[in-house]
Amino acid sequence: MKDLLKKIKEMKKDAKGRALLFFGFYFFFFLFLAIFLRAMTFVTPVNEESVTEKKDVISFTEYNGKKYRFDYQIGIDSDKILLSGLKIDYEEDFNYTHGNDKRHYYRGMFSYFIEDTVTNYKIDERPREELLVIDSVDTLLDNASYESKTEYNSGKVVLRYSISSSTIERIAFNKELDVADEPNEIIITIQDNHITNLEFVLDSYGKTTGKCQTMMRVVCKYSDFDTKEEIVNPVG
Repeated sequence: MKDLLKKIKEMKKDAKGRALLFFGFYFFFFLFLAIFLRAMTFVTPVNEESVTEKKDVISFTEYNGKKYRFDYQIGIDSDKILLSGLKIDYEEDFNYTHGNDKRHYYRGMFSYFIEDTVTNYKIDERPREELLVIDSVDTLLDNASYESKTEYNSGKVVLRYSISSSTIERIAFNKELDVADEPNEIIITIQDNHITNLEFVLDSYGKTTGKCQTMMRVVCKYSDFDTKEEIVNPVG
């Protein structure tokens, strides 16, 4: 170090030495600046990816509105529940099938009504809990983690999200669940600016809460977004 300082002092004594010191100083200064800027550029994609993830948190209601036909399949191990019907604003008219159990429902703003006879309906809230996950889709998506996006030549887009069982239990069922388990998955298919398929892969949630042994899935299909059909309120 002493020899280096001695050499620098000697170089300062003549014009050529001073010139070398001057250009040497600026060479190392700009070299350091280039390395620093390169390092800053390297971390930029992380920030851009974070922005992309936020953009891909979507709203079901914004895509599909409140008018469409729906087909739901709720699968718990080998058991299946099927619901098929029409939604317009807050009203729904649908058929419910669980094995040999077949029912027809009207859903108003606050309650479910089962068709007792051709002209008579009575309150029957049995479907409410089975539909809580579907009804909570926008809030679940707001609290889910974006995983991936796949775009196809046909224009179809598939988005995947992950969500914990405790988050599902808190949002959909208003209960606390303190567990560390494998995440569940929400898969969304978008075609022609509408969500045509929505799938909840809830195996982890089902096993954690004891609702299934191996498999729990909710598959939703949507169509007829410009339907002219109407729902007639049968309960007045």
